[in-house]
Formats: sequence, structure tokens, C-alpha cells
Amino acid sequence: MLLTALLLAAALGADPQATASSGQAQPSAGANAPFDLPVSLDRIRAALLQMPPPTLKGLNQMPAQFHSEVQEKQRFQDVVSSMNFYAGPPIAGGLYAYQQQESIWPKSLNPLVQPYAAFNGGELAQVMVTSLLERYFAGRAADSISAGERSRAARAARKEVAHAIDEYCAAQPRHGAGIQICTSSRDVR
Repeated sequence: MLLTALLLAAALGADPQATASSGQAQPSAGANAPFDLPVSLDRIRAALLQMPPPTLKGLNQMPAQFHSEVQEKQRFQDVVSSMNFYAGPPIAGGLYAYQQQESIWPKSLNPLVQPYAAFNGGELAQVMVTSLLERYFAGRAADSISAGERSRAARAARKEVAHAIDEYCAAQPRHGAGIQICTSSRDVR
């Protein structure tokens, strides 16, 4: 490829007066030269010998050193450390509503106006047990009722399909020797 490029460059860069004449060909240097070329092969060979071979760039360079750091864990630890897990449940209505209630109805003067003060001990226990039962057992009871409804509907569908198969088989004609091709649903079960 390099040789082709050099030959092309030499052909284009040749002296136009040496190649062009009044229509007559220039006599060659050697009478028995196989090719009559307008360029000198000796000059091309000399130019090729003078050119150093191309080297790959960057072979002597050291690769750049990269450093990566994962900071997500540290950020997560910062968020978790800022949380207070020992504060307890939030106040109903929010902190400002609670402060306002304390300023309007102080605990010492109005004990029955405080949150959950309307319930005595037995009523408060009943509210707690009712809430726990609703939370843990109401879902299971609803699931068991819906499962019973599904099984009842499946039984009714199977019964309806069996009845339709029986009616179809009864309407089919019997073939020779009393052989019936259709079987009833009672035989398939």
C-alpha cells in the first residue's frame, strides 16, 4: 500500500517537460529495458530505504491511573444515624396540635380531655383487643369465606358440565351392535 502511494506520488510529481514532447517518445536509457517508465525506480528505492518504518504511537506511554470510590454506603449510614428509633409513636394530630391541646386544656385541670381519657381501663382494653382482632383475624376470615364461595362455584360448574355432557351423549345415535361412541360424564370421572 505504501509502495503504491509512493509510485502514484512519483508519477504525479514527475517533470511534465521530460515526459511530454512534440509527439515523439523519449529514448530510454537502456535499449533492452522491459518498461519505459517516466519515473526512476532507483529514486523510489532510495526514498523507501530512507524512510523509517512507522511505529505505533503510545507504546511507551504508561496508562493513566484511575481511582474510584463508592460513597453510597457512607450516605446511607448518615441517613440512618440521623434517625431516632427510640422516640416512640407519633402523636395523634401532630406535635403542634398536641402542644395546642396542652396549652388550652392543661392535664392537671382537665384530665378527661386528654387523648384516650374518655375510656376507663376496661374500655381501653376492649378497644385494644378489638383492634388487634380486626387487624390479624378479619383478613383470614374474609379469605376463608371467599375460598368457600370459590369451591361452591367450582362444584356447581362441574355439575353443569356433567349434565351438558350427559344430554349430548343421550342425543347421539347408537351404532351397529348397540355400541355407543359417546361416553357419559359418569364414566369419565
